[in-house]
Amino acid sequence: MGVTKDIITPGDGTTYPKAGDKLTMHYIGTLASNGNKFDASRDRGRPFSFTIGVGQVIKGWISRWSYWESTGRQTLLTNSVKSWWV
Repeated sequence: MGVTKDIITPGDGTTYPKAGDKLTMHYIGTLASNGNKFDASRDRGRPFSFTIGVGQVIKGWISRWSYWESTGRQTLLTNSVKSWWV
C-alpha cells in the first residue's frame, strides 16, 4: 500500500489546491496496527496549516494533495515509508 484516500464527505468537485496554495485542516494521526492516536490537531485546539510543494508535510500528503477537494473531508492511509517528513 502506498497511499489510499477514502472520501468521508464529498467536496464541491471543482475546487482543488495547487502548488503554492496554503491549506488549513484538522487531522488525526493513528497507527494502522492498533488504531492508537499519536497526534491530532484538534487536541491542540487549532487546525494545521501548510503550503503545498515546499516540503512542509509528509510524503503521503504530498502524493495526494492535488486530489483533495477543498470543501470535502477525506481519510488518507499511508504506509510507513510515506509517513515520514520529506
